[in-house]
Amino acid sequence: MEIYMEKCSLKVEAVFSPHAVLQRNKSYTLRGKSEPETKVSATLLDAEGVGRAFATTCSDKRGYWTIGFPAMTAGGPFVFQVVSGKEQLLIEDIYFGDVWVMAGQSNMQLPMERVKYQYPEEYAKGTSSIIRQFCVPIEYDFSCERDYMEGGEWIEGNPKNIPRFSAVGFFFAETLYKKYQVPVGLILTAVGGTPVKAWMSKQALDSFPEELEELRLCADKKHVEEVLETDTIREQMWWRELDEKDQGLKKDLSTQMWQPIDVRKSWDNLEELREPGSIWLRTKMHIPSRLVGKKCRLSLGTITDADQTYVNGKKIGETTYKYPPREYWLDNIAEELEITVRVVAIHECGGFTRGKKHELIWEDGTRQPIPDIWEYVRGCRMKPLQEKTFFERKSAGMYQAMFAPLHHLAIKGICWYQGETDAYEELRYPIFFYNMIKDWRQRWRENLPVLFVQLPNYTLNDSANWIRFRNMQRELLYIQNTAMVVTIDLGEDNDLHPVRKKPVGERLAMAAFQEAYKEKGCWESPVIKFVQRENNSLRLYFDYTGEMLQIKGESLVPLGFELLFSDGSCFCAEDIASIAIDGTTILIWNVKKSRITEIRYAWNNSPAMANICNDKGLPLSPFCLPIKYL
Repeated sequence: MEIYMEKCSLKVEAVFSPHAVLQRNKSYTLRGKSEPETKVSATLLDAEGVGRAFATTCSDKRGYWTIGFPAMTAGGPFVFQVVSGKEQLLIEDIYFGDVWVMAGQSNMQLPMERVKYQYPEEYAKGTSSIIRQFCVPIEYDFSCERDYMEGGEWIEGNPKNIPRFSAVGFFFAETLYKKYQVPVGLILTAVGGTPVKAWMSKQALDSFPEELEELRLCADKKHVEEVLETDTIREQMWWRELDEKDQGLKKDLSTQMWQPIDVRKSWDNLEELREPGSIWLRTKMHIPSRLVGKKCRLSLGTITDADQTYVNGKKIGETTYKYPPREYWLDNIAEELEITVRVVAIHECGGFTRGKKHELIWEDGTRQPIPDIWEYVRGCRMKPLQEKTFFERKSAGMYQAMFAPLHHLAIKGICWYQGETDAYEELRYPIFFYNMIKDWRQRWRENLPVLFVQLPNYTLNDSANWIRFRNMQRELLYIQNTAMVVTIDLGEDNDLHPVRKKPVGERLAMAAFQEAYKEKGCWESPVIKFVQRENNSLRLYFDYTGEMLQIKGESLVPLGFELLFSDGSCFCAEDIASIAIDGTTILIWNVKKSRITEIRYAWNNSPAMANICNDKGLPLSPFCLPIKYL
């Protein structure tokens, strides 16, 4: 509980609010505001009310103050008693443990709410009360680097709060807590769709003139306001025109000429449906008598772009953009159902995402598939809506508002899950990434561990360059005190936001065991080190193999390796040579063709055949290496 006197001007910075976790074994600062140029004192009290540390200072001319404290070992709860003049604050339920910054874009931001059907038990029970999260308010600032966090709050990992936790962060923290039994604090600073340049300071972008010019332009608040206003008006006019033209909103749809359609298939091949606009779809279902009257969930996967969904004429849900899965609940389900979906394609051809299941799911786990053949009728055609300007994707804006204020905090390390937006920037990204990490470490004045997630398997239209981007991410491991989590086996071919976040979090924690906690053994995925010629054979050497490389699955030989030759041909290694694991290496011999130019592994958007892992079961990272003719 935080206690304020009436009209109290004494405050602490939001990251020091009740339930905070502060970094153990490092000196730290407490910051806040008071009346300008007044004395401020702070005492750290233990559970018995005994003072464990005391310090005093004076606020500056603006009223800001900072008080330094010596390091504390893990434990709690503690209370900060802050006094200035006649004003007093008690900041309760403070713990010392390990604090991790969880940064990046949507797959780091994705909350437990989105994976509750994947992990129902974890979602229902929550976690330890001393696993906590602080969510940095989503804002951008192009005018200056903020040095004070005004908003946000710490939440405990109880069932009430679990829906708001980062899913990756939740499982990362749980794994750390199970091993070390110390409080874990997560500081979530992640925003969907943001490129790496958004999380870099002006100084880190110094060698990128285009990005600096973008920052200069966005620093003009009038420009930003005008663009936002123009975008808003354009969107409102587009939606207004859509609703005015949509025949499905004007006429009785039962009198229209409905055409059959297989909703599993792409609409790109249907000329009538290629253009943006609205499309109405319907299907009918009979529900077995034993399930009638019960509560169930209508699951339609993801849809491009927006939808409004009705059952027997009653609207049961709507979603305004393409990424969230459509999960709508039905109470007291009838025996006969007519499901109607108004799909609105905004920027491009719309449709149901291929490969997703369409079904009704009852609370007892019973499932009934929805027919694949529906009927459709065009509501109206529209010109594509021009994409709005996402200022959160502009240079330095997120860093200055959401990252810069964190540098005064003592932390254990940083987890970074980002790259989807930058998949076509594999040439510039290494410089971006290096500059960003170097800048972060300089500002923290510490060589902090940075653990990053390699992009997973994914095959939709926007995945064309992910293969090369993953290979580039592997090469980032030259940066000292970094680790890469391989997720090539954890994605979903048809979803940018895969729900299997538990193993992602666990693998990040394993990387932390090695890089941050210096545990003995091998806790990271194997990565290619080099290829050596041995007579007419190739021997592949790796880092992070553990005691021995292993094969996952039923195959007796390594799969997923390809050999490229000087004539442009490419063959699976097992089809043109002998290949086997030899301890911590892989040997390829008896090659039936000469002049090999490259060897690669898992070189596919969804490399299902790749089957190499280390003794911890962690998958080998995809790679492509040029080699001299053999």
